[in-house]
Amino acid sequence: MAVEPPELIGTGKAVSREKPDVIVKTVELVKRVNPGIPVITGGAGIESYEDVKKALELGTQAF
Repeated sequence: MAVEPPELIGTGKAVSREKPDVIVKTVELVKRVNPGIPVITGGAGIESYEDVKKALELGTQAF
C-alpha cells in the first residue's frame, strides 16, 4: 500500500514533511485491517535523506 496525497504529487514537497499525519493515520488503518500489508511512502516528494528517515520514523517500511 502506498501513501502519498495526490495534491503533493509533482510538487517536490515530501509528505513526511508536509503532512506527516497522513502517513501515521494510513499506517494505523492498514495495520488494523491486515498487519501483513506493508505501507510505503510515495517517492515523488522524497528529496533528501531526511525525507526518507522521517517517513520510516512515521511507520512506513520503504519509500
